[in-house]
Amino acid sequence: MAHNTVVECTLYDGMKKESAQLMSIKSGMEVQVMDTVDAYFVKARVTDPAGKTQTGYMYRTCFGQ
Repeated sequence: MAHNTVVECTLYDGMKKESAQLMSIKSGMEVQVMDTVDAYFVKARVTDPAGKTQTGYMYRTCFGQ
């Protein structure tokens, strides 16, 4: 399901503080949420403006209710 972010967020390659940042997602960008992982993270797929698709994890707080 596609959602738009409500704040600027980061796509991570894992769910730990040490996880690498894959891309920065600007407010309003469309993100495909693939799965709810836990109370804090969702697995998401994002296509950057250059057309490259990245899959990773984002905080749930990046999205509105």
